[in-house]
Amino acid sequence: MRIVRITLTVIFICFLGFGLAVGQVKQSKSKNKKNPPRPVEIKAHVAVLDAAGNPAGGLKAGDIQVFENGVKQKITYFARKGPVLNLGLVMDNSGSLRLQLEKLETAGNTLVDSLAAEDEALIVRFTSSDKIQVIQDWTSSKPKLKEILGLMFIESGRSAVIDAVYLTAEKLLERENADTSRKYAMVLISDVDDRDSYYELKDLLGLLKNSDIQIFVIALTSELPENQAPIFQPRHPKLTAEKLARRLAWETGGRAFLVADKYTEDGLKTITRSISEELRYQYVIVYTSTNQKRDGAARKLRVEIADGEKGEKRQGLIRESFVVPKN
Repeated sequence: MRIVRITLTVIFICFLGFGLAVGQVKQSKSKNKKNPPRPVEIKAHVAVLDAAGNPAGGLKAGDIQVFENGVKQKITYFARKGPVLNLGLVMDNSGSLRLQLEKLETAGNTLVDSLAAEDEALIVRFTSSDKIQVIQDWTSSKPKLKEILGLMFIESGRSAVIDAVYLTAEKLLERENADTSRKYAMVLISDVDDRDSYYELKDLLGLLKNSDIQIFVIALTSELPENQAPIFQPRHPKLTAEKLARRLAWETGGRAFLVADKYTEDGLKTITRSISEELRYQYVIVYTSTNQKRDGAARKLRVEIADGEKGEKRQGLIRESFVVPKN
């Protein structure tokens, strides 16, 4: 009798264990189910000029029509930003930029030169998570900004790109919450090889979700290796960095520039001038794309601007194309 009881107990325990295992598998499968992807929403900035080439004001949402690959899109958000700019410069001083420090300074100085008298900028220098510093707070003084850019130096540390952008975003949001009439943007100059950030990309995008802050990225990825094989998991630094650069720009309506191996100083200045021009675009629009594919293919943009109340002609400028990241 005792043997039977023991056998029944063992069977019960085994059955209970099997039931728990099945429950855990179901729970695991439930957890592993992917959340449905967010709709592909496109944020873009538009400049509107009058016949004389001066910025045109007084537009309403209905005055702008946007076309993606020739297909008209429905604008779901429209805002006008004033001409005055608050710009955050985020400068990577980690060891992997040792051979490109001069490029950082050249790009930074060109952007400072483009600032108008009432614009303000700050400079954030970073290496690792514990070495992120606002080395120049908000100022409109170009000599001060250039002096600080000339004092940058390379330092060892596990690069924390997302953390540096997060801190800069907080500084910009403080200003945006106090004065919504200005335009707010940051330019990240880095190889974008994030090694050890505390924050994740989703944290950063959540912080920026309800703002009009643009992120432009000058991605100096030429010195990054294509592949690395550490002990536990192979890395693909260059591919991963370029993917992060594109994602930051696309999510915020900015642009990512991937700097090639043999890029000249003039070429780098052309990039920074292109960023400077786009920073003056005074209207922000958002639309949910009629093409919901995340295929990594380039899509062309075009805008049409209605004539003014008295029939005056107006011209719209928008970036020529963009890419929706695959994931």
